[in-house]
Amino acid sequence: MKLLMKLWYWLRSFFRPAPPACSGKVQVPEQDSEEFRFSIISEIPELPNKDCIYILNEGYIDESLSFVCPCGCDSIIELNLLEDSKPLWRYNTDRNKITISPSVWRTVGCKSHFFIRKGKVEWAQD
Repeated sequence: MKLLMKLWYWLRSFFRPAPPACSGKVQVPEQDSEEFRFSIISEIPELPNKDCIYILNEGYIDESLSFVCPCGCDSIIELNLLEDSKPLWRYNTDRNKITISPSVWRTVGCKSHFFIRKGKVEWAQD
C-alpha cells in the first residue's frame, strides 16, 4: 500500500501546476487583502513570507503546511498533512490559489479561527 501511495504522489507531481514562487524577502500583505500564495518546498525558511503558505514536501509526500498567522501575531502555524497523524488537514490548489480544509482554529496564543479558501482568509463567525 505504501508503495502505491509513493507511486501516486510521484505521478501526481508531474501534473501539478507549478505554483508562483514566494520571494525570499519578507512581505506584509495589505490589511484589506489577506491573500496567500503557496510554494512547494523541502525545508521551511527561517524568515517565512507573511503572504505565503509553504507546502513541505519530502520525497513525493506532502507532510505539512506552514505559514504565518494572518491575525498579525506573527506566530508560525503548522498543519499536518500525513494521514497517520491527527489532526489532519487537506489542501487543494486551483489556478495557483490554495484552499485548506477544515478551518484553522488556534487553541493557544491568539485563538484565531479562520478558513483559507482560494488563497483568501475568511474569518469564522464564532
